[in-house]
Amino acid sequence: WVEDRAQPGRRLPATQVASLENPPVTLLRCAGLAVTPLPLGEKMPAIGSEIIAVNRPGGLLAGVRPEVSRGAVVAGFESGFGELAVHSAVVSRGPGGGPIIDATGRLVGLVARTPRTDWSGNARGVGVPLERVWPLLEEQIADLEPSTVADPTPSWEAIESLGAAATVRVLAVEKWSKPRAD
Repeated sequence: WVEDRAQPGRRLPATQVASLENPPVTLLRCAGLAVTPLPLGEKMPAIGSEIIAVNRPGGLLAGVRPEVSRGAVVAGFESGFGELAVHSAVVSRGPGGGPIIDATGRLVGLVARTPRTDWSGNARGVGVPLERVWPLLEEQIADLEPSTVADPTPSWEAIESLGAAATVRVLAVEKWSKPRAD
Protein backbone atom coordinates (compact mmCIF):
# COMPACT_ATOMS: atom_id res chain seq x y z
CA TRP A 1 0.00 0.00 0.00
CA VAL A 2 1.15 3.52 -0.83
CA GLU A 3 -0.26 6.70 0.67
CA ASP A 4 -1.97 8.96 -1.87
CA ARG A 5 -0.17 12.34 -1.68
CA ALA A 6 -3.26 14.11 -3.05
CA GLN A 7 -5.47 12.71 -0.27
CA PRO A 8 -3.39 11.95 2.86
CA GLY A 9 -4.72 8.91 4.68
CA ARG A 10 -6.03 7.29 1.48
CA ARG A 11 -4.24 4.05 0.61
CA LEU A 12 -3.59 2.91 -2.93
CA PRO A 13 -2.66 -0.70 -3.74
CA ALA A 14 0.81 -1.22 -5.17
CA THR A 15 2.24 -4.21 -6.99
CA GLN A 16 5.83 -5.38 -6.93
CA VAL A 17 7.25 -5.18 -10.45
CA ALA A 18 10.80 -6.32 -9.75
CA SER A 19 13.39 -6.33 -7.02
CA LEU A 20 17.07 -6.71 -6.28
CA GLU A 21 18.52 -8.56 -3.32
CA ASN A 22 21.82 -6.72 -3.40
CA PRO A 23 21.19 -3.86 -2.84
CA PRO A 24 17.73 -4.55 -1.39
CA VAL A 25 15.56 -2.42 -3.70
CA THR A 26 12.01 -3.04 -4.91
CA LEU A 27 10.29 -1.35 -7.85
CA LEU A 28 6.54 -0.84 -7.30
CA ARG A 29 3.70 0.04 -9.67
CA CYS A 30 0.80 2.02 -8.21
CA ALA A 31 -2.16 2.90 -10.45
CA GLY A 32 -3.84 6.20 -9.64
CA LEU A 33 -0.85 7.74 -7.87
CA ALA A 34 -0.39 11.32 -9.07
CA VAL A 35 3.25 12.19 -8.37
CA THR A 36 5.71 13.97 -10.64
CA PRO A 37 8.78 11.72 -10.88
CA LEU A 38 12.27 13.08 -10.45
CA PRO A 39 14.55 13.07 -13.49
CA LEU A 40 17.18 10.33 -13.23
CA GLY A 41 20.88 11.03 -12.99
CA GLU A 42 23.49 8.61 -14.20
CA LYS A 43 25.46 8.12 -10.98
CA MET A 44 26.20 9.41 -7.50
CA PRO A 45 28.25 12.62 -7.70
CA ALA A 46 31.88 12.79 -6.59
CA ILE A 47 32.99 13.12 -2.98
CA GLY A 48 32.48 16.72 -1.84
CA SER A 49 29.45 17.29 -4.10
CA GLU A 50 26.34 18.70 -2.45
CA ILE A 51 23.20 16.59 -2.33
CA ILE A 52 19.75 16.54 -0.73
CA ALA A 53 18.41 13.45 1.02
CA VAL A 54 14.72 12.79 1.70
CA ASN A 55 13.85 10.23 4.35
CA ARG A 56 10.98 8.83 6.38
CA PRO A 57 8.47 9.86 3.76
CA GLY A 58 5.41 11.09 5.59
CA GLY A 59 6.75 10.32 9.05
CA LEU A 60 4.48 8.35 11.34
CA LEU A 61 1.34 10.36 10.67
CA ALA A 62 -0.57 10.60 7.41
CA GLY A 63 -0.01 13.86 5.59
CA VAL A 64 3.23 14.79 7.37
CA ARG A 65 5.81 16.09 4.88
CA PRO A 66 8.95 14.05 4.23
CA GLU A 67 12.15 14.99 6.05
CA VAL A 68 14.51 16.85 3.67
CA SER A 69 18.15 17.60 4.49
CA ARG A 70 21.05 19.10 2.55
CA GLY A 71 24.57 17.74 2.84
CA ALA A 72 27.42 16.39 0.75
CA VAL A 73 28.84 13.07 -0.40
CA VAL A 74 31.68 12.41 2.05
CA ALA A 75 32.92 8.90 1.21
CA GLY A 76 32.26 5.63 -0.52
CA PHE A 77 32.76 2.19 0.96
CA GLU A 78 32.33 -1.48 0.19
CA SER A 79 29.80 -3.38 2.28
CA GLY A 80 27.92 -6.67 2.22
CA PHE A 81 25.52 -4.81 -0.10
CA GLY A 82 28.30 -3.68 -2.44
CA GLU A 83 29.47 -0.11 -3.00
CA LEU A 84 27.59 2.46 -0.91
CA ALA A 85 27.98 6.22 -0.44
CA VAL A 86 28.25 8.06 2.86
CA HIS A 87 26.66 11.52 3.00
CA SER A 88 26.38 14.30 5.57
CA ALA A 89 22.68 15.07 5.04
CA VAL A 90 21.21 14.56 8.51
CA VAL A 91 18.21 12.25 8.20
CA SER A 92 16.43 10.26 10.88
CA ARG A 93 17.28 6.61 11.11
CA GLY A 94 14.59 4.49 9.56
CA PRO A 95 13.78 2.17 6.70
CA GLY A 96 15.25 4.44 4.01
CA GLY A 97 14.10 4.40 0.41
CA GLY A 98 13.87 8.15 -0.07
CA PRO A 99 15.69 9.92 -2.91
CA ILE A 100 19.17 11.41 -2.90
CA ILE A 101 19.16 14.33 -5.32
CA ASP A 102 22.12 16.18 -6.84
CA ALA A 103 22.58 19.92 -7.47
CA THR A 104 20.90 19.61 -10.89
CA GLY A 105 17.68 18.19 -9.39
CA ARG A 106 18.28 14.64 -10.62
CA LEU A 107 17.81 11.45 -8.59
CA VAL A 108 21.29 9.98 -8.03
CA GLY A 109 20.71 7.49 -5.22
CA LEU A 110 18.42 6.12 -2.56
CA VAL A 111 18.67 6.65 1.19
CA ALA A 112 19.70 3.31 2.67
CA ARG A 113 18.50 1.93 5.97
CA THR A 114 21.17 3.13 8.38
CA PRO A 115 21.26 1.88 11.95
CA ARG A 116 22.71 4.28 14.52
CA THR A 117 26.25 3.26 15.43
CA ASP A 118 29.23 4.98 17.00
CA TRP A 119 30.57 5.26 13.44
CA SER A 120 27.49 6.81 11.82
CA GLY A 121 25.97 8.69 14.78
CA ASN A 122 23.48 11.32 13.62
CA ALA A 123 25.88 13.18 11.35
CA ARG A 124 26.21 10.60 8.57
CA GLY A 125 23.79 8.74 6.34
CA VAL A 126 24.28 5.98 3.81
CA GLY A 127 22.97 5.84 0.26
CA VAL A 128 22.71 3.33 -2.55
CA PRO A 129 24.19 4.96 -5.68
CA LEU A 130 21.75 4.97 -8.60
CA GLU A 131 24.27 3.19 -10.83
CA ARG A 132 23.70 0.11 -8.63
CA VAL A 133 19.95 0.22 -9.46
CA TRP A 134 20.27 1.04 -13.21
CA PRO A 135 20.26 -2.64 -14.32
CA LEU A 136 16.87 -3.18 -12.64
CA LEU A 137 15.43 0.02 -14.12
CA GLU A 138 16.72 -0.70 -17.64
CA GLU A 139 15.27 -4.21 -17.49
CA GLN A 140 11.81 -2.89 -16.57
CA ILE A 141 11.56 0.45 -18.43
CA ALA A 142 12.06 0.52 -22.22
CA ASP A 143 14.41 3.16 -23.68
CA LEU A 144 15.46 4.45 -20.26
CA GLU A 145 18.21 7.07 -20.36
CA PRO A 146 19.63 9.44 -17.74
CA SER A 147 18.06 12.86 -17.95
CA THR A 148 20.10 15.75 -19.31
CA VAL A 149 20.83 18.67 -17.00
CA ALA A 150 18.15 21.31 -17.04
CA ASP A 151 19.18 24.85 -17.85
CA PRO A 152 19.22 26.85 -15.65
CA THR A 153 20.13 24.70 -12.68
CA PRO A 154 17.33 24.87 -10.08
CA SER A 155 17.83 26.47 -6.66
CA TRP A 156 18.31 24.25 -3.61
CA GLU A 157 14.89 25.38 -2.37
CA ALA A 158 13.29 24.22 -5.64
CA ILE A 159 15.15 20.89 -5.44
CA GLU A 160 13.98 20.40 -1.83
CA SER A 161 10.40 21.09 -2.87
CA LEU A 162 10.57 18.71 -5.86
CA GLY A 163 12.16 15.97 -3.75
CA ALA A 164 9.51 16.22 -1.04
CA ALA A 165 6.68 16.26 -3.60
CA ALA A 166 8.05 13.23 -5.48
CA THR A 167 8.46 11.09 -2.37
CA VAL A 168 5.65 8.78 -1.32
CA ARG A 169 5.20 6.68 1.79
CA VAL A 170 4.94 2.90 1.51
CA LEU A 171 2.50 1.98 4.27
CA ALA A 172 2.66 -1.79 4.27
CA VAL A 173 4.59 -4.50 2.56
CA GLU A 174 3.43 -8.09 2.24
CA LYS A 175 6.12 -10.57 1.45
CA TRP A 176 4.84 -13.60 -0.40
CA SER A 177 6.68 -16.87 -0.31
CA LYS A 178 6.12 -20.09 -2.21
CA PRO A 179 4.77 -23.04 -0.21
CA ARG A 180 7.41 -25.58 0.62
CA ALA A 181 7.25 -28.81 -1.33
CA ASP A 182 8.20 -31.19 1.50
